[in-house]
Formats: sequence, structure tokens, C-alpha cells
Amino acid sequence: DSLVRLLSGKSAQLLEIDGMSYRKIVGPARFFHNNTYLICDTALWNVDTRVIDAIGNVQIIQDQTELQSEKMKYYIDTDLAEFRGDVVQLQDKDNNTLRTKFLDYNTKDSVAVFFRGGSMRDKDGQIIESQTGTYDSKIKTFDFATDVNMFTDSIFIKTNTLRYQSEMSLATFGTGTNAWKEDNMLSAEQGWYDRGRELFFFTRQVHLMSDTQEAWCDSLYFNRNTSDIQMYGNVQLTDTTRNVSGLAGKLDYVDSLSIVTLTRDPAVIAVTEEEGQKDTVYFGADTLIHYTLKMFEIDSLTIADAATRKANLDIDPVTEFRRKAAEEAAKKAAEEAANDPNKK
Repeated sequence: DSLVRLLSGKSAQLLEIDGMSYRKIVGPARFFHNNTYLICDTALWNVDTRVIDAIGNVQIIQDQTELQSEKMKYYIDTDLAEFRGDVVQLQDKDNNTLRTKFLDYNTKDSVAVFFRGGSMRDKDGQIIESQTGTYDSKIKTFDFATDVNMFTDSIFIKTNTLRYQSEMSLATFGTGTNAWKEDNMLSAEQGWYDRGRELFFFTRQVHLMSDTQEAWCDSLYFNRNTSDIQMYGNVQLTDTTRNVSGLAGKLDYVDSLSIVTLTRDPAVIAVTEEEGQKDTVYFGADTLIHYTLKMFEIDSLTIADAATRKANLDIDPVTEFRRKAAEEAAKKAAEEAANDPNKK
């Protein structure tokens, strides 16, 4: 493996420059080292320092991983290919494509390191970018760090670190994760995105916000295909449009039916305001389910019963008690007056 083999070239020339020996190969020149092909238009091989300067249509091909650039410096003793150029491109067998301007590739370890900014587009069109990162060809894994951004067709994620395992289509987020979908925002300290199942998972200090709702929990699942949500652990939810707040150990939201189910010791606080007066209702149960029906979907007897209950609720119990007490006192006074012998 320590030997570099020149497989082909149109011409080869021995030169001596500043006391050093060079081999100039005009190509396309093809080299082989560490089970890796090095291809370029022109190569200048410094025999003394064991460094190859490759210029024009440079390629490195190793086990279905291909790197391309306009120039490269290859350090034979350290197995290091140093790519620099306007566009340096790395592409794996699944057509996941990384582009940058600064990239080093170790042909023995099969690890690429990029810096000063890079962007990767996966086989499904998802884009991940960061300031620095690595690609391990042996385990087909990209690691991104510093100002990491991930773009899907409808969700944008910003985080400190991200690992993308291309064979599993799995992206794992690190600390400081923030996600946006339209006007909705989520923050968490960890999470992952399974592209195959279109499933997101977030955990540790999960916080959600929309125009009208805010929620907290320990962990959350979000299904992109159905928009269903499951929240677990210390669930708190506030809805400003309905003046309702809820607590539970678990929350299930079915988007297609707009049904919210609270379980594991749920409790709800509802605040109503009518004619300037506020009323607060507290209630709990083993399971609480919230859903909305249109009027024509409800049985007429149920509507009538609801109207009766509302009428009963509209009665002020203190005023009603005083009214009944006054009626009873007046009735008793009238009876006593009728039975008073002095008035007969």
C-alpha cells in the first residue's frame, strides 16, 4: 500500500527543478494507491518529497465514493488528498452529494474532512449545510458541526451538530435544535428524523409555539405523512383561542379528525368570560378527549339537553337561594298572620 503505481498516461517526463526530481505525467494520468484511483489531466510528482500535484479534472475513486475538483495535492506518506477549488464535490454510491471549497480526504481511513462551509444534498433532495464536517466512507455517515441547517420540503431545522447515516436515511440532531414548519416552531436538546418513515422525534426540554398555542413536554413524535403528534412526560398545553390549559402524562393528536386525547392523570382548566364576568372550571378524569362536531352531526335530543344544562348554569345560585329564602319567609309570615287570633 505504500507504493504509488502509475497505471497510464499519454506521456511521462523526468525533470529536475531547484535540485529536486520530478515526474511529469500528461494524461489523463491514472494512479493507484490504497485501493484508490487518482485521475487528472496533468500530474507533477515530486519524487523527493513524495507529493503529487494533480491539475485539471481531478478525480479520486474509492469503493463507489468519488471526489472531484480542478486541483489536488496528494501527500503519499500521510495518505492525504488535499482538495482546493471553486467547487470540490464528494458523491457516494447513493448519489448523496457534498460540495465545498476546502476538503481533505484520507485514502487509507476513507474519511473526508471539510471546513469553511459545505452543503450536502441527499438522494431525496434534502439539504444539510454546516461550517465544518466529516464523511466516513466505510460506515456511510456524514457528521456536520457549527451552524448546521437542514432543509426539507416543508421543515427547516437549525442545530449545533447533526449526524446523517445515509444507508438508513436517518438524521440525528444534537443540542440547541430548533425547527420551523410554516408559523409553528419547536425547540429541543436532542432528536432524530427517519426519512424512510417520515417520522420526527424530539426529546429533552421540548417546547412548541404557534400563533394560538404553546406546549411543553419531555418527548414528542411527529408523523409528516399524517401530521399526527404524540407527546410524553409532563405535557402542558395552553390554547389562547379557547382559554384552555391542560396537563397530562401523555397527549395524542389525530390531525385528520382534529381530536386531542389526554391520558395519565390529565387535568384541564377552562376560563369563560361572558358579559364582563369570568368563570374558571377545573376538571380531571382518567381520559379526557377534545373534539369538535358540526351542529347537524349532533342528535336533536342531545342539543335539547345541552340547552337545558346551559340554562341551569346561567342561574346565579346565590341569587336563587336568596329568592327562595325570601319566598319561604313571606309565605311563613302570611301563614302566621292568618293564624294570629288578635287579627280575627
